[in-house]
Amino acid sequence: MERGKAIVLSAIGIEIMTSSMVLLYKAMGWVPLGILTLLLLYLVIRKLGIQREELGLGGRLNLKVHVLLPLSFMLLNLTWILPFGVGLNTFGKPMKIVLLIYLVLLIKYLIFVALYEEILFRGLMQRGFELWKGPKFAIIATTILFTLGHTVVRFSLQPTFPNFWRLYNPFLASLVYSIYRWRLRRIEGLILAHGLGDFIDRILTVENADWLLGTFEGHVYMVLAYTLVMAVQGYAYMKIPNSEMMGGR
Repeated sequence: MERGKAIVLSAIGIEIMTSSMVLLYKAMGWVPLGILTLLLLYLVIRKLGIQREELGLGGRLNLKVHVLLPLSFMLLNLTWILPFGVGLNTFGKPMKIVLLIYLVLLIKYLIFVALYEEILFRGLMQRGFELWKGPKFAIIATTILFTLGHTVVRFSLQPTFPNFWRLYNPFLASLVYSIYRWRLRRIEGLILAHGLGDFIDRILTVENADWLLGTFEGHVYMVLAYTLVMAVQGYAYMKIPNSEMMGGR
């Protein structure tokens, strides 16, 4: 119990420090900032003596369950915007420059966003809560703290749909990812799904985005469609045999 509490408090401390560092984004740039946050996370993990298996990064790996399954559901999550016409954002640049931008964004979202967030929240924090308060509490607490961590940038208390979405989107995603972590233990697939999902979201354009974002009907559709897709994902994770039954650890 005490070890779990120490892990949780350390993880919360990391998140507070890195959230404060995000405010320096314009002065530092995201590459130095990302390196510092990953270094801080690594040092804390070493100090706590957390092993790879405990973080969800070691043990037996079932490729279908631990990698392909989260990636498949990530792609499923994109289907609800397809009827509104999607394209690729070229940022008004020549194709060679666009490809370079895509590569930079892919590295950013996979390494400096997804790798950091999934190790911190699902690997470290959720594991600490499990040891301290149990797995169900761990899912709820990790989800709440993950959601709050996404309010540092571009959020206000004004009752607008964008502010609601900035809470609801990460809340539901974290809830489903935390269920996966509890049931299937490993997080490599979550890292890939998280990073690639953010990357695709960044480079896609939606032709009828004005209807989705600017009308009440569009808001209702976004909430219902996203909730349905994530509910299917969460239900599937609950029904799939756990990692021991699948040959994982």
